[in-house]
Amino acid sequence: MLARFWDTATEITDVATLFGKEIKSKVPEENLHILGLFHDAEIPAMAMKYGNYLDVLTTANQP
Repeated sequence: MLARFWDTATEITDVATLFGKEIKSKVPEENLHILGLFHDAEIPAMAMKYGNYLDVLTTANQP
């Protein structure tokens, strides 16, 4: 899961900035970029602190 962390963050960043442009948001593009990039910033920190965090996260994300 952490192997794709930055890939996913980059994808969310692209979507956030595209969406902001599409709706002509007054939020500066760089703010949307930062929002997308760091929206899941706690994942690596929690995974380093708690050995089973990725298992918990995987379970929590199941329907």
